[in-house]
Amino acid sequence: MQEDAAGHEEMERALSEAASKGDVAAMRMVLDHPSADVAAMLSATDYRGWTALMLAAMGGHVEAMRTLLDHPAADPGAMLMSTSGGGWTAFLWAAERGHVEAMRTLLDHPAADAAAMLLSTGAGGWTAFMLCASEGHVEAMCMLLDHSAADPGVMLSATNGSGCTALMQAASEGDVEVMRTLLDHPAADATTLLMPTDQQERSALMLAAAEGRVDAMRLLLDHWLLKVLPNTVLVAAADYAICGGLGDDGAPERPFAPLLLLLRRVAVDPPLPSDDQVAHMSRVMVELCPVTEEDEEDGEEEERAGLFNDDQPDDARDECVRLLLELGAQCGVCADTPVVSRIIREVFTMARVPQLLNEAVLGVAFARQQGQP
Repeated sequence: MQEDAAGHEEMERALSEAASKGDVAAMRMVLDHPSADVAAMLSATDYRGWTALMLAAMGGHVEAMRTLLDHPAADPGAMLMSTSGGGWTAFLWAAERGHVEAMRTLLDHPAADAAAMLLSTGAGGWTAFMLCASEGHVEAMCMLLDHSAADPGVMLSATNGSGCTALMQAASEGDVEVMRTLLDHPAADATTLLMPTDQQERSALMLAAAEGRVDAMRLLLDHWLLKVLPNTVLVAAADYAICGGLGDDGAPERPFAPLLLLLRRVAVDPPLPSDDQVAHMSRVMVELCPVTEEDEEDGEEEERAGLFNDDQPDDARDECVRLLLELGAQCGVCADTPVVSRIIREVFTMARVPQLLNEAVLGVAFARQQGQP
């Protein structure tokens, strides 16, 4: 009995190895062996929880997949829906690797419930479409969106366990090609793509800003869908551009490009004052300045660097100062508030800034705050 069990285990390993390599001849030798329990081998998993079909799908070995699914002893419906330890099916593994023909073979099999497969998720709540988008597999994305069983609107708006859509993930990673594919699809609209936020209330634009993905931000800002968004969203994204640009020690890690891109766009059409906008703009202003903070544990004061420092003689920094002052005025951040007082005290005392922000510029901004002509 022990010898029989060892023999079966050896055949299972041989089938898995051959499937992972796409070696159909070797697979058939194992499957056609007189003592082979084919049904058991087809459902067996290795130490990682992977079946022979999953291994063939990972490698994109279409003929090997067909050999397994079409065997007389196979239960193709069960094999297609079988999951690994992480909850991933063979279809999800093929999607993660971007194997278009393997994905199509699985979806189009007579035993497949294609609609259910397109919406099924593995660990973390990732669908096949999200996996393709995350890995930059544009051809695979298009195949899924165009499949007869697909509902593109549902696929575009689906979220993973963190509340992220495919567009949010692509924006965070700065994958412009994937983003353009999503934005330009006929089923795309602002409600399903640009307005949703993840569990931390971050939109695609905010995620791109936080990671400093300038090209991704520019694509979002220039796309026609964004025209429906209020400037409040842009100001909130500027907040994230600041937070993402500061390291754990508060020191700047990234150039001003993401923030400046957002501030220029907001400045084109001055935002209407709102409580949320004032709060976001105040946060942006405060984060930009070098400040002294009191440590919560020992009560000692510590210097925290901001993005505006004397050791950063950057023209972009100077333009940020101008825009922030104007936008702060438009948002109702008055000259006598602690926020603006800190800006004046901390920023405008630096060596280069007073030369660039003359009294006329300051006068215009503060006049707007007070409602003067």
